[in-house]
Amino acid sequence: NGGVMMALVELYKQRKEWLRAANMLADAERVTTNRMEKARLLFETGEIQQQHLDHLDQAVDCYGKALLVDPEHVGAATFLAVHHFQQKQWDEAEPLLDLLLRKTDDKDRRRKLELHLQLGLTAKQLKRAEKAVKPLELARELDPTSLEVLRELADLKFHLEKWPDVANLYQAILVAHRDALPKPELVAVYHRLGSVKLELGEKDKALNLFEKALELDP
Repeated sequence: NGGVMMALVELYKQRKEWLRAANMLADAERVTTNRMEKARLLFETGEIQQQHLDHLDQAVDCYGKALLVDPEHVGAATFLAVHHFQQKQWDEAEPLLDLLLRKTDDKDRRRKLELHLQLGLTAKQLKRAEKAVKPLELARELDPTSLEVLRELADLKFHLEKWPDVANLYQAILVAHRDALPKPELVAVYHRLGSVKLELGEKDKALNLFEKALELDP
C-alpha cells in the first residue's frame, strides 16, 4: 500500500532512520506505475543517499534513473550536472547543462551566467571550440567584466585566431583587472596581447606591450 509506505517513510525521517527511509522509498518506487511518482521517489531516495547516508554512487544511480523516467527533472539534472562537471565527465555534463539553461528563468542572471560558463568550458574540453564560443559570449553579455569569462573567451579565440576579438578581450581584462592580476598572469596577458598586435600588423603597439611584459619579468 503506497499510502502506508509513505507514512512509514515520514516516520523514519523523523527518527533519522535514513537507511530504512531510503529502502522504503525504493520499495514504493518499485510498486508504483505512475511515471512522475516514480521520478519523485527516485529523486527523494537519491537525496537521502547523498545528504544523509553519504552514499554518492547510490545517489548518482538514483538521480540517473529519475532522469530516465522524467528527462526534464531539474533536481536530478542539477545534481548530476555538478557531479559530472567536477568529475570532468564532459560528455555526460553537456546535455544536462543544456537542459538546465533551457529550464532556468532569464531573470536569474547569476545562475544563467554560471551555466553558460560551465557549458562553454565543457565544450572547450570536448574540443568543440566553435560551440564553446557562443555560451561564453552569452556569459559575457550577462557580466561584461567577469575575469573568468574574459580569460576563457580570450584563450579560446586566440586558438581560433580571431585576432581583433582577442585584442578586445585582453584589453578588457587589462581595463577591469590590471591591478588585481597576479604578476605572472599580467605578464602573460601583455605577451599575448603583443603577439596579437603583431598578427594585426600593429608593430609599435606590440613592441610597447612586450616591453611592459619585460619590465615586470626581466
